[in-house]
Amino acid sequence: MGDARKFVIELLSPIDRPRLTRAKMDEWIENGAQLGWMIDCSNKTVAVYRVGWQPEEVVNASSIAVAGFVLDLEALCLPCRG
Repeated sequence: MGDARKFVIELLSPIDRPRLTRAKMDEWIENGAQLGWMIDCSNKTVAVYRVGWQPEEVVNASSIAVAGFVLDLEALCLPCRG
């Protein structure tokens, strides 16, 4: 698939259903994405999806990084806290 995304980030909103978003992440990986992050600010978790691996859950991280790209989870999730 020529236009497959290599890296996908899904940010859960308070009304998203995690089960449906997990299915969407699995679909991204099945369709050629190499890496996916499903970020749940309300639970302070990031599910990391990789080809050929079960999702890995990262809990209470202040940031997450890949290949020189660092995502500041504290800043990203700040609006979700209140």
